[in-house]
Amino acid sequence: MDVPLRKVDYGEGHQLADEDLFIGAEAKAFIRNEELPASTQKRIFQTVGAFYEAVLGTMLSSFPIDSQLLKDLRVLDPTHRLDITPTVARLGAQFPQLSLEEDKLREELVEYQVSDSKDLPTEERIDRFWGLIGKEERFSQLASLMKAMLCIPHSNASSERVFSMSSSITRHASYQKTETISSSSAVVARGPYCRVNPHVPLLRLYFGEGDLRKDFRLSRPTMENLILLLQGDTDHGWGKAFEVLVFVYWLASATSYRVVSEAFDIPRTTCHDMVHRVSKGIQGRFRRLIRFPNRDELEEIGAGFQQLSGSPAFSNVAGSIDGCHVRIVPPGRFAADYFNRKLFHSIQFQAVCDHKGRFLDVHVGFPGGVHNARVLRCSPLYMQQLYPPPGRCLIGDGGYPCLAQPICLMTPFREPVRNAVEGRYNTRLSRARCVVERAFGVLKTRWRSIFLKALEVKVEFVSEVIIDCLFLHNLCIGNGDILEPDEDGDGDDGDDCDEANEPLQRSGDTLRSRLAAAVSAPNDRIPVLQEHDYC
Repeated sequence: MDVPLRKVDYGEGHQLADEDLFIGAEAKAFIRNEELPASTQKRIFQTVGAFYEAVLGTMLSSFPIDSQLLKDLRVLDPTHRLDITPTVARLGAQFPQLSLEEDKLREELVEYQVSDSKDLPTEERIDRFWGLIGKEERFSQLASLMKAMLCIPHSNASSERVFSMSSSITRHASYQKTETISSSSAVVARGPYCRVNPHVPLLRLYFGEGDLRKDFRLSRPTMENLILLLQGDTDHGWGKAFEVLVFVYWLASATSYRVVSEAFDIPRTTCHDMVHRVSKGIQGRFRRLIRFPNRDELEEIGAGFQQLSGSPAFSNVAGSIDGCHVRIVPPGRFAADYFNRKLFHSIQFQAVCDHKGRFLDVHVGFPGGVHNARVLRCSPLYMQQLYPPPGRCLIGDGGYPCLAQPICLMTPFREPVRNAVEGRYNTRLSRARCVVERAFGVLKTRWRSIFLKALEVKVEFVSEVIIDCLFLHNLCIGNGDILEPDEDGDGDDGDDCDEANEPLQRSGDTLRSRLAAAVSAPNDRIPVLQEHDYC
């Protein structure tokens, strides 16, 4: 008597005896020769049996046994044409793209049902049968519906993948090392996911107590905080820690996925997926660390720039702005747009940082051939007047226009300066402004392979990589993971900009002159002048 497929019991008690269960010849020989305890042997065979049971369950869940649509496919069989009226009416409504006329479809169905078998094609293959029917004008709409039914995918691809996995595992089972069998009890305790290979040097370094900076460019506390920050409720498989290690190592070395996959002893496609998955996680969280300051933080930033410049006139500065170029391999299309004034291909980003070098805002993605001033004018910071708040200003180099509106941006006087007041202002401004160049220097020191050689990824992915580096830069500052920048970092000093006024843009020359005068004003009153009575 036939038993429905889902009624069959595949659980324990309905499987082969342990000695007949296939686990590989070498594995069986090891169990027999090592004289493992009965309890250990039992766990091994229970694990293998549970695996086969799980495989069968997965395959059964993939079979569309209860699909009403597949049950309705019997309408294709000419021998059932007399009892398919309700089915055809239901299916006609499920294919609105065919634009079937309900009345005409009903008429064609009736004619099809009452037709003599001799008047219908004698073709045994269903697809050819309905192909011939479709050539007759009297069955045009009915044939269109049936051909649409024949286009329904009937592949059990997901089940085939499970079969392939099972076949691959059993095919290689007899070649498993004896160490794998001896640690099977630990596998049972861990569960169905993969075990991390402790013999990989990079993993041994992480799980040990060694310094991570040499290989990962991050300190251990920074790495742990990054893992916690990216942790999610749906993490599974290798685990978030392993994925983050692979991503940071790829970022630190900027080498190919093949080299990184060999370093971690994982497939190259898995390495690629991990890198992009962690990068997407950072993109979704980067506003947690790269954000505008609140009111109290603004006061601290102003005091910081005052200290950097050595003048109280800069106490209202809210950030320093500049641009930076990231080398890329010339893309296949529009390569000339990416060729910058420094004579290499690049993608550039605009960044605003505070007095500590922490990034407050970034705008990434413009080709290297675009001027800094244009990048600013196209950025949300400028277009939407996001920052700085009223009463505060940004400071930048000569590559930017001096503005009072729509944002307040102070830049140096053009050289040669006209007087000592302008010269002192330029000196103080340079002292305060160079903090952003120092931040770029730290970036280039930490991620040398990203910023000091051509980044060999698709142009579309470069912007993500840059944001990842900026995100990690702020994370390092928050964890006290500080690097000194190299002296040979090539800061983007910027060209002189044509400060032609645009609509909704007002020059900041007047404000700059006032600020220059404030810089030259004495900080303390001269005691002799205070004692004199001028009345």
